[in-house]
Amino acid sequence: MSISLPHLATVLPQGRSPGRTMHAETVSVVARNAWHRQASIEGPGHTLRAMRADELRPGARIGIRTIPLVGAGASILDPLDDVLDDEHREAPTRFLRIDFHQPSVVQNLELGLLYDGPECADWSEAVRVEVRFAGETTARSFTLHASYVNAGFATSSWDGSAMPWICSGIWSGGPGLWLNADPFASRLVERIDLVVALSAGPGGESRPRDSAVVFRSLEAIGVPDAASRALFGVDPPPRPQRA
Repeated sequence: MSISLPHLATVLPQGRSPGRTMHAETVSVVARNAWHRQASIEGPGHTLRAMRADELRPGARIGIRTIPLVGAGASILDPLDDVLDDEHREAPTRFLRIDFHQPSVVQNLELGLLYDGPECADWSEAVRVEVRFAGETTARSFTLHASYVNAGFATSSWDGSAMPWICSGIWSGGPGLWLNADPFASRLVERIDLVVALSAGPGGESRPRDSAVVFRSLEAIGVPDAASRALFGVDPPPRPQRA
């Protein structure tokens, strides 16, 4: 699923006066097969990197895995499986990092292969999203918990915003897509880390299991100047120049 936005958009922050608007450029990031084995990708308004928490290890590489019926999905290159999971507890945490060149409002975040179904014998899956908001120095952590119901339906919980995640293709061998149109409550974002999260094992097992998930796409609105960011309550408005 891909949602198109105009190249130059006029947006109004939630809760702000309709008498003031701002102009901002759109940022579109869609996983591509050409990313495979790359350490980082530079695009309009953003940089995407493969990361390892253990800096003593060799640099990570992006791994591409096909999302059935959809296209490419991005995660970390692994000799066995190019998804954000790891059954080896001694391995360092691997994650994808997206840095925005300017503070941006994420309007659509789409993940794939989050099946959460019996095809993986894993009935409750999760992915953690670390977000650094504009004006803050410490990242905040949010988690998407997906709970399988049947071959065509799943439920989820998310603490990043009130906007629900919409799922599709939740069946064995399906795309396992999850889309959120406003995952961070219209707040300005500087960085996003997609991190593997442990989930409960199938059938009530106490042993945690990792969740399989890949990044598919996101759309965002970049806010380029301090005057526009002031509408979001992040930066103070510029002071008028004295004559």
